Amino acid sequence: MTAIGMAACGMLVGAGMWLALYALFPSRQPSGLGVQASSSLRWAAMSVTGVMQRARLHRLLLTEELALVGRDAEAHTLARIVYAVVGATIGVTAMIVAAAAGMSVPGLAIPVVALAGMLFALAAADRPIYRLAAARRKEGALAVAAFIDLARILLVGGLPLHTALQAAADSGTGWAFGQIREALREARDRGAPPDAGLERLAARIPVPEFADLKRTVTSARRGASPVIALESRAAAIRSAEAAQTRGEEAAADAQMELPGAVVAIAFVGYLTYPLLNLVSTGPTP
Repeated sequence: MTAIGMAACGMLVGAGMWLALYALFPSRQPSGLGVQASSSLRWAAMSVTGVMQRARLHRLLLTEELALVGRDAEAHTLARIVYAVVGATIGVTAMIVAAAAGMSVPGLAIPVVALAGMLFALAAADRPIYRLAAARRKEGALAVAAFIDLARILLVGGLPLHTALQAAADSGTGWAFGQIREALREARDRGAPPDAGLERLAARIPVPEFADLKRTVTSARRGASPVIALESRAAAIRSAEAAQTRGEEAAADAQMELPGAVVAIAFVGYLTYPLLNLVSTGPTP
């Protein structure tokens, strides 16, 4: 690596670490340069988010996952940029250290390692979002089934539909029950039917069971038997959840069996290779 290349890498590392540390730990009384750097990062996050939204790259933007975790898209894009800068900085730093230690570092290795560090950092930034979104999807499905069961029991006890729905929502705890409770309270404050609030909830948070709950309540309001409608919906949700659980268990079993199968194949190969070699070469005279 030439002296100019090392100097350029050093400047990149210094600038990247300064921007990353400032974005992660902003001072209480920032300087003019610090304010400009912070504003530049936020402007970059807004620009990238706007471009991805106009290009309808919702999957890359994690629109559904961010809606589930309640995080703004621009805030997560800013976190992605910071993680990417840190990842690229670590990669370039590793190359500089290797060059300083006397190792031969090809010029092409620097951008490759920087890109690899950037991609790894982006995956690290997205992983908590994916994990929390998956947990809330599962919680939403189970909470809707429990909410429907509670409402059905209250309906059998003689309560009217609106009162039974609100009482069932007030009886539960957790994120999903809180969302249902807030949707019903919002509809009541606006003088709208409960399924209107559930419709807004399903449009805001992409949990399929919220949309199913809205359709079930709508059919119950339009003349269908509330008890039968809620009972069939709860049974369908529980059946789908049980099927998904069985699929996850089967996938986990397959993942556990795969290393054993690989070890068994390797062991058989280890035993049979000397025998095949002896047969192919013939006995030693």
